This record gives sequence, structure tokens and C-alpha cells, in this order.
Amino acid sequence: MKKKFVIFSLIFSLFLITGLGCKGLSETQQQSVVPVTLNYWTVFNDVDQLRAMATAYQQLRPYVKINVRQVRYEEFDRLFANALADDVGPDIISVHTRWLGKYANRLSPMPENVTVANVTVQGTIAKETVVTSETLAMPNINTIRSQYVGTVAEDVVINNQIYGLPLAMDTLALYYNKDLLDKSGVPLAPRTWEELSDAVKKSTKFNVAGDIVQSGIALGTASNIQNSFDIVSLLMMQNGVNMADGNAIRFADGLQRPTPDHPAMQALSYYTDFARSTQDFYSWNVRKGDALQEF
Repeated sequence: MKKKFVIFSLIFSLFLITGLGCKGLSETQQQSVVPVTLNYWTVFNDVDQLRAMATAYQQLRPYVKINVRQVRYEEFDRLFANALADDVGPDIISVHTRWLGKYANRLSPMPENVTVANVTVQGTIAKETVVTSETLAMPNINTIRSQYVGTVAEDVVINNQIYGLPLAMDTLALYYNKDLLDKSGVPLAPRTWEELSDAVKKSTKFNVAGDIVQSGIALGTASNIQNSFDIVSLLMMQNGVNMADGNAIRFADGLQRPTPDHPAMQALSYYTDFARSTQDFYSWNVRKGDALQEF
């Protein structure tokens, strides 16, 4: 059974080669451009971008064909296992970084280098196809540690072998409506959590019944806020919480019972205060719609 190479969304594209036959080429040259079809599975909504990348690569190396397919999260395990059992599995996969460990024994680690064939057509009247080979060094562990944020090496290096690279990384950013802040007397976007709390207090509006009619920010709940887990994790880490040590979860260390002065509890309490009507920066609740749609 062929092993596969992974690409995950911290997601890398390692394109092998597909072929074409060319007159006048040596046997070695013809072997280097034998047609190859690669099947690429992704669980993300990035099919259009991946197909555009595949098309660009195929223009450089026309003997390569790359089929990109989106697979639903909940179906990936079953489809991947069945495809591997039938020896028709994908050549490349894009999955979440948290999945990499469980698939590592089914994947091939990145080689130190790869050799690819370049095809060019020379001449104006008597055209001649020229095939040259090129050996490319692949990123090593030191390169990954120096060129990516630290978590990448922690995720993709297993037993001193590299099993994936990121195409993208999830990041958190604060989007704000400058007009609303200006009208609320907030001249500058907040740069600290203290400034954020103050800006939210000034920009949240209520009707006479106490209902929120303009939310200063969407924070404090989980069901109607995308990435709420990531936001709480960010708050905890900024408050000095050690979230994990290897595969061990550590954010609750020392928390035998609810303790207000524990840094994890402080971060969680601050987050939920935005949805607590007794707080002066109350601005959100579970009755609001999806945060992205609301704003």
C-alpha cells in the first residue's frame, strides 16, 4: 500500500510529476516525464484555490495531472480508511493539524530532496522538446523552526521526520467599525484588553427595556460565536496559563475546585463577563444571532 503525504491547515502542496511522451527524447528523459495523476483530498473550503495552484503547476509541468476533491470532515476518516484499504487512496491530503498524529503511520515523511523534470520547447521552425532534470532541496527541520512559528515544528515533526507543512495558519484579529467607534467617542481602535472593555462599554446601546440594540463586541458566549474556543485559549495564554505540555493538557493544573484567582478562571471569567448583564461592559448574549451575521 502506498503511503501518502499530508498537508494540513497549519497545509502544504508537494506536487509530484505526471507525464507526456516526446519524440527524440532518450529513454531516461521519457521515463522522467511519464504521465502521473495525483489525487488531492482536502477537508477545507479551499478547492478553488487549490485547483488554481494545480493548474499553474501543470502549466510548468504538463505531464502532471492533479485532481482536487473536497471531503467533508465527518466523512474523511471512513473514506480515507476505505480508500487506503483498496489501494486507491489520495496522494496528498489537507487536514487539520490536530489530525496529523493519528494519520502519521499511514503517511510518508518528506524526503530530503526531490528530482523533477522540466519540459521546454525550443526553436521557431524546427521545434525541439528539451527535457532537463532538477533536484530541489526540501525544507528540513531547522528550516521549519526558523521560518515558521514555533507550533508548526511541534505539530509536523514526528520522530525527527517531517510529515506536513502549512498552506495557511488560523489567526485571530480584531475587526472594528471606525464610524461606530467615532460616534461613541472612541477615537482609536483598542490596543489592550482594558481599552477594549472601555470601548465596548461606550459603544454598546440598549433600549428602555434593557435589550441590546447595538453590541459593542461579540464576546462572552460559545454557540453564536465562531472560534470562541480559540479566543478563550488566547486569553488564557496571555494571562500566563500553560495550556499544554506535549500531549498533556495543563491549563487546569492546580485548579482542584473553582478558584477565582487562578489565571485560567480569571481569563474565562473576563470572557463571559461580556455576556453577563451585571457587568458594565455587557454587550452580548445567547439570544443574539450568529456573530458574523450580526456584524
